[in-house]
Amino acid sequence: MNRLLSPAASLLLVLTVIPARQPALASQIPSLGALKPNRVAVIVDTSEATSGPMNHLRDAVAGFFDALPAGEEALLVSTGRRVQVRVPPTTDHAALRGSAASLTSDLGPTALLDALHQIDDRFMRTARDRRPVWILLTGDGVESSTPADVDWFNAWLPSLRARGHVAHALVFKTGNGMPETIARLLAQSTGGHFETVGAGAMLPARFKALVELINR
Repeated sequence: MNRLLSPAASLLLVLTVIPARQPALASQIPSLGALKPNRVAVIVDTSEATSGPMNHLRDAVAGFFDALPAGEEALLVSTGRRVQVRVPPTTDHAALRGSAASLTSDLGPTALLDALHQIDDRFMRTARDRRPVWILLTGDGVESSTPADVDWFNAWLPSLRARGHVAHALVFKTGNGMPETIARLLAQSTGGHFETVGAGAMLPARFKALVELINR
């Protein structure tokens, strides 16, 4: 059973994570034409931290899949009390949108680190013919992953740029919880976009805007 991260473990995450590398030289960045097709992992927080704006959150995720270009492969995962793969990798955007429209709050904490670990092992490492893209929509409440996941995250984060990963994150901010720190570090370490919003009504427009960043 997952245990809540202790204050010491949370502090360890902040202090031991390796800082993001400097942006690569232009000569080291492949052109868009050389990039593989994408596999987009959409991770949505359904914990207590996002229970208030749940209607807006559902609209945000459904709108994201509506805007995703045809042929893009994506998967949908929720991180409430447990990690749940709601739709495995598919190009069927109608199925993704339908699942997004049925999201409900699980209350409790969120297992964001556990979700990143599982998704990378199950879906991103195996996507050899696709470019891994992470899209996070999370609150900033309580993180419930295990201390072992903290150690894994600290080792995993510096490897992502070399593996061609990019992550973009939108945080519904009500406090200063650990999920916000995780999302920020993930986006910064991969050269992605990080943003916080304080009003649920802003989620649909801001989350849909992340679609435009996928192939940049």
